[in-house]
Amino acid sequence: EVPPPAPLREALEHEVTVQRGRRTLAVTAARMESANGNGAADGGIVWTVRDVSERARLEQLKSEFVATASHELRSPLTSIKGFVELLAASKGLDSRQREFLDIVLVSTNRLVDLVNDLLDVARVEAGRIEIHRRPIDLGDIVQEVSALLRPRVEGKRQHYFVLSSPRQYFVMSLSRSKRDAGNFNLVGKAAVEKLHTRLRGKRGLTARLVYERSRRGVPSALVALNMLYVLVATGRASIDQRRLAAREIFFNVAA
Repeated sequence: EVPPPAPLREALEHEVTVQRGRRTLAVTAARMESANGNGAADGGIVWTVRDVSERARLEQLKSEFVATASHELRSPLTSIKGFVELLAASKGLDSRQREFLDIVLVSTNRLVDLVNDLLDVARVEAGRIEIHRRPIDLGDIVQEVSALLRPRVEGKRQHYFVLSSPRQYFVMSLSRSKRDAGNFNLVGKAAVEKLHTRLRGKRGLTARLVYERSRRGVPSALVALNMLYVLVATGRASIDQRRLAAREIFFNVAA
């Protein structure tokens, strides 16, 4: 009797990789139905064996490259971080210089975390990594991102950033009047589409006006503002440049 090429239970559930000399084989198994047509899976086992030696070689090269690049990046990043911390400890810095150094330090720490994540790739592939879930403070993240984006907002009344996911838009707005704060909101794509259909061709709209005239789908003026930002970011509305001096932002929705 020929021994099975891989453990049967594992091969029935998923693809199993086995080493045979210099070759790497991918093995799967499936149960055959009975010949009497009763639908029972007792007609034997079908094994599928594929030679994936080249794929395994390329994956090994990729893992080695990622590990090497990560280690090579770690050394200069450690030096940069050390010197930034030394500069931050200096007493001759004004508040502006200290703010910039804090931003550089936060960005450097983020790069160090990214390098560590690259090193974790090898551990993930080897199944030797553990994931520990823990709660995070979204407010702290918003504050950190606000500080990083603050230089791009200087001199402007307000700046916004819109990111898209399959079902939602992520909208972050920064105000010149609030140096250490930003608003981060999630807006449903379906709600934005409904609002656009209703506002198509209208001009001189403010977030407050949109909220007050909306019976459903717009729970607050802040949500209305973010929806209008999304319409601007997606080319379906514009900000009225002639009324920038007003206390509110006015929007014109394309027809």
